[in-house]
Amino acid sequence: MDSTQPIPGPDLPLINIRKLQTFVMLGIDDYVEMLGDLMREVPEQLEQIRIAIEQGNLEDCREHAHSMRGILGYFGCVTMTRRLASLESRTSLMPEDAAATCEEFQTLWHDSLVAIREWEKSIPEFAGIAGKSPLQ
Repeated sequence: MDSTQPIPGPDLPLINIRKLQTFVMLGIDDYVEMLGDLMREVPEQLEQIRIAIEQGNLEDCREHAHSMRGILGYFGCVTMTRRLASLESRTSLMPEDAAATCEEFQTLWHDSLVAIREWEKSIPEFAGIAGKSPLQ
């Protein structure tokens, strides 16, 4: 599988809101803390993936993709987890594709955060989240 593989099509939702429903049961404070952790971790992991691709380090790339895929799964980030699974299953890397691959992931991450924010607004239990959510 090469690095030019397209991002999953538009028929695949960015997020699975059923996965996010778990956070309603956990409560606002735990959700805000976990989302904040995620928002710090994803950019760091994306940078590590970029570096691994640039260096042609398949093992590190797979490790970071796997780690990121796990945590994003809790937040129902369907498109990102599928794209990370694709990256994780590669048998080779093309260092010249590092920047473009990272840019794709950054766009997906931004779009996923927008979708999560829209979900937040739809949850009556999260009405008091204003000022607490890292997405504010």
